[in-house]
Amino acid sequence: MRYLYLIYFFMFTNCSYAQSPPACEHWPKTMALMSMKNAGITDATQINEKETKVILLAYQALPRGIFKEIYDITYFSNDRKHVFEVITSSESSYEECSMSDVTTFFISKRLE
Repeated sequence: MRYLYLIYFFMFTNCSYAQSPPACEHWPKTMALMSMKNAGITDATQINEKETKVILLAYQALPRGIFKEIYDITYFSNDRKHVFEVITSSESSYEECSMSDVTTFFISKRLE
């Protein structure tokens, strides 16, 4: 009976902790840049990769180890005069960052 309690304890304590999402910001960052290139907004050669800021806004753990992730990505041009900001939505897992397509929302103006 004592072993039954131990098994029960280990089974349900692992499910109670919130999981953190995998570090997959490179996938939405790259796909959002390609979306902006395809839309004629900018070209990858005009973007300063070192200055790009990626912020995880929200995530949700879904069944089967998949995470829905929402990122705020800010791209800066090489001359730092142009700023391109997007919000992305995608799904990832610990095995694969590209579990779904990346949906990109281009922010044309930020109201503060």
